[in-house]
Amino acid sequence: MEYKGIKGQMKSLAIAVVGLLAASADAHTRVWSVYVNGVDQGTGVGVRDPIPEGPPPYGYSNWPFKDVLSPDMKCHVLGDQQDCNTINVLPGDVVTFDWHHDNRTTADDIIATSHLGPCLIYISPDPPTDNSWVKLWHQGQYGNNQWCTTNNLIDAKGKLNVAIPNDLAPGNYLLRPELIALHEGDTMWSQNTLRGAQLYFECVQIHVGGDGTVELPEGVSFPGAYAFEDPGIHYNPYVTSPTYYLPGPTVWSGAAASPPAPTFGPIVGASVGPASWNTWVNGYTYTQTLTVSQSGTTTSFLYTPSWSTTYNTPTCGGSGTTTTTTTTARVTTTTSSTPSATTTTTTSRTTTTTTRTTVTVIDTMLQPHYAQCGGIQWSNSMCFALQMRIFQP
Repeated sequence: MEYKGIKGQMKSLAIAVVGLLAASADAHTRVWSVYVNGVDQGTGVGVRDPIPEGPPPYGYSNWPFKDVLSPDMKCHVLGDQQDCNTINVLPGDVVTFDWHHDNRTTADDIIATSHLGPCLIYISPDPPTDNSWVKLWHQGQYGNNQWCTTNNLIDAKGKLNVAIPNDLAPGNYLLRPELIALHEGDTMWSQNTLRGAQLYFECVQIHVGGDGTVELPEGVSFPGAYAFEDPGIHYNPYVTSPTYYLPGPTVWSGAAASPPAPTFGPIVGASVGPASWNTWVNGYTYTQTLTVSQSGTTTSFLYTPSWSTTYNTPTCGGSGTTTTTTTTARVTTTTSSTPSATTTTTTSRTTTTTTRTTVTVIDTMLQPHYAQCGGIQWSNSMCFALQMRIFQP
């Protein structure tokens, strides 16, 4: 039977790699949450989480992606499945991706210090199309052999900031933060599936408000932006030469300057992962056969990633769900002077914050969750309902 909706990313890993990934899971990392101007949007909110790579404890960690030619280079495993929440932002807002390994605390190790490599951030209209991904920011090697992943990111306690481009046209977008660990990048994965650069990335759903007029330019495609032989992918970071060149396109000229870190408010939602989960991936082949263990039952089936060509509004749904909207005005005043007159122009921008409260019916996609099934407040029946959404014949 063929199933649709599960990511082709899973073909990015061969069966032979699974044991290695499980053994090295303590080095992995993922985006747990997103802040806007220092305000936490909530654990898992707006983030398209990948499915766990194995049974506890290995599912705690997002497995690294290695096949840069996979169709799921877009947004990782299950990246074509929407989160039910979309984060509202305005041009100029500072978005912070909160990367963590074990938990959302300042004591977390974020990522192994051996995982030297760059950090990159892309944006695309939602849903993405060919040549729709535009680079907003990147940082690779700097200073005295320092790297974004193991110096900048760890020093910032996992927080990676980017500003929404000024005057960006309103609409629905995906942000794609990415880390590339090069500790095994001396060998191309296409030549040795036990090695190769490790890519960590997910997609975050945002809606840009305001009245901007700037459209994104033509960008790159995922897959297509990277190749195995690219010097930014096939690189040994433990030698000082040659110079490291970041992969992908240059940063868009319309991107906002790298912002200073905002003052961060308290964490909203779960700060630790669950003790157990019910569903995980435990097998991969090159022929798009996926093996999934769910609640004690192991199933193998064919899968095909399925991306919509039009935007569909995600909903948390469920009867008993109420919505409360709070609106605040942000005012900017600009004064210009000439020898004969002084002109003052005031521009107001409105931020809308939506809070959803579930009263009676718990919708599976609304709950605080860790790596899809198996998160806080997940049950076997809820996981089964979610899987029926994902693996649709």
